Amino acid sequence: ILPSENREASLSKSRLQYLEGFKRVFSNHSAVACLLGTALSMAAWQGILFFSASFFRQHFLVSRNTTAIFVSVMAFCFMVSSYTSGHLTNKFGRKLLTVLGVFVFSLFTFAYTNLDTLWIALILTFLGGAFSGISYTAYNSLTLEQVPEFRGTMMSLSAASTGLGMTLGSGLGGLIFLKYGWGPVGPSLGAIGIFASMIFYFLTKDPTQEKQVV
Repeated sequence: ILPSENREASLSKSRLQYLEGFKRVFSNHSAVACLLGTALSMAAWQGILFFSASFFRQHFLVSRNTTAIFVSVMAFCFMVSSYTSGHLTNKFGRKLLTVLGVFVFSLFTFAYTNLDTLWIALILTFLGGAFSGISYTAYNSLTLEQVPEFRGTMMSLSAASTGLGMTLGSGLGGLIFLKYGWGPVGPSLGAIGIFASMIFYFLTKDPTQEKQVV
């Protein structure tokens, strides 16, 4: 089908809309805070997602097959909670679940690498997976609602923030492990997540809640 507009005019219009989307996002303090919180939350989540298998293998001498089962259970907890948290998000709000989920899984991340009891460490990683799934759904929804007219731009920037956070968390955690061992890995990445929850709490707003109040 031939375009209804002049091609050059159409490209120029698309370029202006593209630039306008970035301008609107980066001029919105709450939107920027959501992107920063997303990056830091994903960095903290690497403390469990990226490092837990190696921690169980080295610290507790768990076999490879058993460790694979542990990781599968953790992934299952994340999957179930992320799929079922939509109802909780609608009931309690995106911001509240984001702050709660990030804060709780960050506490579990903070603690588990300094435990000498396998089953307690396992429970913390499983619960960390569950609360991470809750927060993942909540803060993605919160982020997309910041600038409703440019959800595509927010989605792209959120994906970039997620990748940046994963790189930051795995890289920083790896450097800490190489220099100091397992002990500080959890507390360091967990502290980043706690800081992320504070960013979500103090610097973001839920536009959908404001509309309901009005």
